[in-house]
Amino acid sequence: FSSSRSPWSFQVDRPDAEDAEAPLPTPFFTPQHPIASFRGHKDASQIGVRIFNAQPGYGIAFIRAVGLVHDYPRSASKFLLQETVDRKAVGNFLGETFAMCDTLRLAFFSRCDLWNTGVVSALLQACHGLEWPDDLQKVNRLVHALAINWWTCHEEFADEEVLQPDDLDEIRGLELKSKLGNAENLSFLFLSCLCLHHYLHECAGRMEPEIWRKFHESIETVPPVVLHKIFAVIRRHWIPQFSIPFLSSKNFKRCEPLPVRSSSLPWLHGIPAIQGWLSVESTPPHDIGYRSKRELWISISLGLLCFSLSPSSAAPEACLALTGLQSHWDGERVVLQKHSGSRSDAAATAGKADVMLAHLKADGSWKECQFQKMELSIGPSSQEDPQKWLQWLADSAIDINSV
Repeated sequence: FSSSRSPWSFQVDRPDAEDAEAPLPTPFFTPQHPIASFRGHKDASQIGVRIFNAQPGYGIAFIRAVGLVHDYPRSASKFLLQETVDRKAVGNFLGETFAMCDTLRLAFFSRCDLWNTGVVSALLQACHGLEWPDDLQKVNRLVHALAINWWTCHEEFADEEVLQPDDLDEIRGLELKSKLGNAENLSFLFLSCLCLHHYLHECAGRMEPEIWRKFHESIETVPPVVLHKIFAVIRRHWIPQFSIPFLSSKNFKRCEPLPVRSSSLPWLHGIPAIQGWLSVESTPPHDIGYRSKRELWISISLGLLCFSLSPSSAAPEACLALTGLQSHWDGERVVLQKHSGSRSDAAATAGKADVMLAHLKADGSWKECQFQKMELSIGPSSQEDPQKWLQWLADSAIDINSV
């Protein structure tokens, strides 16, 4: 709403904006209401980082579902800039084809200071929070998003004063923009620059500037002087941030670590929790990631009930917040349902789904599932103590923010 006395006013999601600001809606991104509010919680943040480092998509889904970040891309991208986040995992996930990654890539690179940079210096700015993946298609998606951000930056700040160049002798800023014509050409140069660095310094190859220039004959608008300066900088310097050692077949194949068997979840290491095998049933029924398997590895910590396929799982399949839930033992199983309060409250909420569960997905999204109640069964051969689980459930039903 606006009038002559109250003109339109927008809050723009810029790099210096605080996360508390409400940004404009992001195209093709629909925010969801989280099942909990762990904003600023140190242990929950540590869990989110551990999950992301092992399974990046599940990590993004987790931090969104439990309210560790505001549910818009720039807030999630800020989470990925923490020192404990695996920069290789960031590069690999942002390079995926998931819909979430399209918007997250743009948000991630929007935090880079790209004004008045050239091809090499812009790539250096992009490397502050990630390492380039070994997959060339992923690299291509990343540099395309970087090129869009660079181009947008030089359209928005076209009247800014041009800064003095640093020690890299390259064409940059508005001068570079005038010579390239469009962001697609810049994206191609970004990718070509990384491949040239890999060939010269990691494959010990030899190439003359004229040969490299011929690779770019399809980009008619790029003058030879731009290519010559890029080639000179790359040939002169080995740049650690540009390293992609496993991109070429000439290098050894990356050795994947062997799976480690564990009796407790790796992402809960050092954090108080109770864990064990339990059978899960819900009303109405729902497949919580266990396919035809009814028994899951259940954990309770920080007011969250998490469901995993095994004690060595790198990420939970689903989780629910225990705040406001009550539990009791009916002689055979632990029953979880919304705290009923008075009889009138129970009658008013009868038939409604009150137990909210977040089903995490590998693409960074999560699905909200609603239940009237959930039952956790302890088998006769199990060593689990029902009273111990009931105590943990009762203690976890308090306000999460006080944990």
